[in-house]
Amino acid sequence: MTDQTIKEVVESILKEFPITRDDDFLLCLRVFIRMGYAKALQEGKIQIDLKNIQYAPAFETITRERRNIQYNEKRFPASPEVQEKRILNEIRQHSKYSNKFKNMSVNSYPSNFW
Repeated sequence: MTDQTIKEVVESILKEFPITRDDDFLLCLRVFIRMGYAKALQEGKIQIDLKNIQYAPAFETITRERRNIQYNEKRFPASPEVQEKRILNEIRQHSKYSNKFKNMSVNSYPSNFW
């Protein structure tokens, strides 16, 4: 639908629509519109074309590119409030999952783990 890479599309949308820096759902919708998988209708409404939706990029791919641009390349940052929420969420997730296996040795993992 477009010759641009997903990264190029995400980058241009982050630049053009600052609100998408804070909201992954809005970012994904804008990517779908830009790539021709959706159409912007009246103000605040879009129409998603299901005919070719299986070729649309996955939300995870789009948000991965956003994270790469914002965290690794340090461009188009989210608002300070959203940055703080994302950091706190990352800390919570890390704590939750790192403690789960904290005291386990290789021999104590469930047999179906590997």
